[in-house]
Amino acid sequence: MLETLRNMCCKPTVDEDKDICFDYQDGHFVMNASDTALLTTVWFYLFFSVPTEELGIVQRVVNEANSACSTKVVYNVDMKRKCIDLHIKNEFIFSSAIFKPEVYVSTMLDECLKAGNYFVKCYDRVKREMI
Repeated sequence: MLETLRNMCCKPTVDEDKDICFDYQDGHFVMNASDTALLTTVWFYLFFSVPTEELGIVQRVVNEANSACSTKVVYNVDMKRKCIDLHIKNEFIFSSAIFKPEVYVSTMLDECLKAGNYFVKCYDRVKREMI
């Protein structure tokens, strides 16, 4: 996976938890991958934050986004900061034997970015409907 990300000009690093961290387009990603497991999990953390008062809107939009996108949007409530942080999770099979691995991984990362954009558009629409 590291070689594939390098070929994509992502400059991956491995942190103390052995997660692969890298930037791709407009996002910072964290990936759980290994040479021994085929399942890869990639996280696009903190792509969006909103005030805790909007929990109902977030829940509605998360459900809509998770129904429409191949990735999963998840959230956590940070009571100290009084905000809801949103993240995207994508899981996919990866093997070095995959034809054109850079294209494949790029597609999987693009799905995260699309889900983030979808969420923000839906969130904005729902907020406008409430006015």
